[in-house]
Amino acid sequence: MRYPDGGGLTGYPDGLRGGRRAAFAPEARELVLEVELPGQVVVPAVTQYRYKASAPPTVVPQPRKEAECKAMYRDLVARLALRAIAEAFAVSPPPLVDVVAFNGHVHAKDRATGKAIRPCLISLRASRGTFEDLVLDEPELDPVQSLHFLNAIVSQHPYDLEPVRPVVGALGSAPRGPGVSADWLACGLGAAHGCEGEGGDHGCEYGPGGVVPARSASRGAPCQQASTS
Repeated sequence: MRYPDGGGLTGYPDGLRGGRRAAFAPEARELVLEVELPGQVVVPAVTQYRYKASAPPTVVPQPRKEAECKAMYRDLVARLALRAIAEAFAVSPPPLVDVVAFNGHVHAKDRATGKAIRPCLISLRASRGTFEDLVLDEPELDPVQSLHFLNAIVSQHPYDLEPVRPVVGALGSAPRGPGVSADWLACGLGAAHGCEGEGGDHGCEYGPGGVVPARSASRGAPCQQASTS
């Protein structure tokens, strides 16, 4: 796994950085990331503007084709998922984190009801060894194909907000209290705030499959959870 900037973490363009949560299951050496993906509005609806020599002169926008908008959005969310996982592995020591689980959600409105929804569009669990097979700075790398290589569950129609079932249950609400003393857990997300204790304290626990919601977990080792926005 190589990085174009030599491995350093850089900022995100405006509109592409959403809220994030992280939880850590020590015995499984698994870090769970829950990331808010941008909505479809980040894809420019206009490809170019054409000057029309009329009376009076006007500038006419040329709309982007819907198929192109969908393809660009699918590519974008795939790239954001790969970047988040790459950053997590880059800043976490291998003896502590061997697996990263990722859930990518988007805040939107149901077009049928008008109600707020938060569908999961991408979900996967990747080991460090498998992820390191990716050459992320290769110009011909197809991020969508990379997700298939990682056996990710990806929405067939992310632009239409078609949800998928997450491989890891949703994390609980962001806990209150002192910050978790684990800089590596931030994964490039900024200052982390959370708590450490039994999963029931903040809505998630460590069970046989890693970090899962408290209501369905088997009692086990405590986990750490952090949240940023």
